[in-house]
Amino acid sequence: MSKSTWDPPVVIHRGPSGYSDLAYNQDDHSFSCLLECGQHSELEQIAFTSFKLADVRPASD
Repeated sequence: MSKSTWDPPVVIHRGPSGYSDLAYNQDDHSFSCLLECGQHSELEQIAFTSFKLADVRPASD
């Protein structure tokens, strides 16, 4: 997706984070993100989240 689609940017984790990978799930038109993150260091855990575009971006008129 173009950068303008995410303007302003969507924040998935507020804190230290490392490697991440974002994928589009065509079956249910959602996105999934796998990322390294934590409270004090990006090495604390590996997290997975899924969301739909409408969850993070309001519908345009």
